[in-house]
Amino acid sequence: MTLKGKRILITRPASQAGDLAAGLKTLGAEVYSLPAIKIVPPKSYRPLDLAADKILAYSAGGLGRRNPPYDWILFTSANTVRIFMSRLQKRGAAANGRGPLIQGIKTCAIGPATSAAIKEFGEPVTKMAREFRAESMAPALGPLRGKKILLPRASKARDALPKLLKKRGARVEILEAYRTRAESASKGKIRALMLRRGIDWVTFTSSSTVEHFMSFFSAGERKSLFLRTRGASIGPITSRTLKSFGVVPAVEAKPYTAKALLDAIRRYENRPPGLS
Repeated sequence: MTLKGKRILITRPASQAGDLAAGLKTLGAEVYSLPAIKIVPPKSYRPLDLAADKILAYSAGGLGRRNPPYDWILFTSANTVRIFMSRLQKRGAAANGRGPLIQGIKTCAIGPATSAAIKEFGEPVTKMAREFRAESMAPALGPLRGKKILLPRASKARDALPKLLKKRGARVEILEAYRTRAESASKGKIRALMLRRGIDWVTFTSSSTVEHFMSFFSAGERKSLFLRTRGASIGPITSRTLKSFGVVPAVEAKPYTAKALLDAIRRYENRPPGLS
């Protein structure tokens, strides 16, 4: 079961495209990795640094710790992990070599990639959400009334998770960890590939990749983009954003991972003749 001869465009940031690109190439696909988005710093690092200082001060308290600044820290993406942990390490440089910097505070990751990113920094993962989307995190945390939750995330993230947490009685502190912007350096190449109809598949791994990809085209151009090209979505939220632009994805990954996205494309292309 191969993807030989299929031309596939990956729109996620270059730093995150490696595994998906390698898997597609192994199956024989011709891969174009052209990010539609780029990650840029928050307007200010000060809120992140203040939170990091509170965590470090509490973690340094040892067995006598009381009244943690947060009961939980929730990570909804590997991007958030890398940015937040980098600030934490920078603020706690003097503590390097003494084990985890987050002690006495629970952490929750949205899925295996986010969990792995936390562990790469030497920090523990208390819980991993069963379903890889933000809303699934709340049930994984248990009783939340009165609990203090830190939620670092992208500047334009959905409000579904904080609303659910607050509904269950939690006190939520939301911090901007990063922003996304359209990757203008890719615009010309993406337009050329799509408008000459030489691409079989475009992969979308977040709503941000959809929105910034679509910003490269006029409303009129969008109508014809996917007449011969198929869209591949990493999950229902991304699919919903695609549909808002009039695109019904041919496949949707389940679970919501890059590997499952690759498998969904492979199954579609190798389905028995006659099946739509």
